[in-house]
Amino acid sequence: MSKTNWSAWVKTLAVAFLLCALAIPASAQISTGNITGTVKDAQGGVVPGATVTLIDEAKGTKLAPAITNETGSYTFPNITTGTYTVEVTMSGFKTAQSKGIPVSGGDRVSVPAITLEVGGATEAVTVMAESPLVQAQSGERSFTVAREQVENLPIPHGNFLNMIQLTPGVDGTTRIGGVG
Repeated sequence: MSKTNWSAWVKTLAVAFLLCALAIPASAQISTGNITGTVKDAQGGVVPGATVTLIDEAKGTKLAPAITNETGSYTFPNITTGTYTVEVTMSGFKTAQSKGIPVSGGDRVSVPAITLEVGGATEAVTVMAESPLVQAQSGERSFTVAREQVENLPIPHGNFLNMIQLTPGVDGTTRIGGVG
């Protein structure tokens, strides 16, 4: 094979490889999270059958309600990124809310127990100050950098490793979460 043919063959092979690489879908990024919690009464007993509604604070939209199970627990799977309010209602109890629950992609947010107080349906209890939300379901960590933040950062945009350095728990580019 002549040098010219060899060069053309290598270029054709490189283009074919590049096209194949672009055709392979990128790894899926997790863009949703989960919210779980428990509903209790004033004496600390669990409350099965309570209606739990999730409200997107930015949009004001309500997701389909969940009903607490026999252990007073509820789960909202596949929640889009945002800040939410959990609202709990049940006949014979005051409506209770827990506001300001942030959800990012891959999060499994465990909301502290919401306590229902005996009262009429027209009375409402809103919990404003409570312990910080902790992802207690797994050891996973997730971190989202908004597009506006990326565009305004004074770092080269072509290298994704520069974005990894912004993630909590990352020590340079050789250690992520304590693992090299």
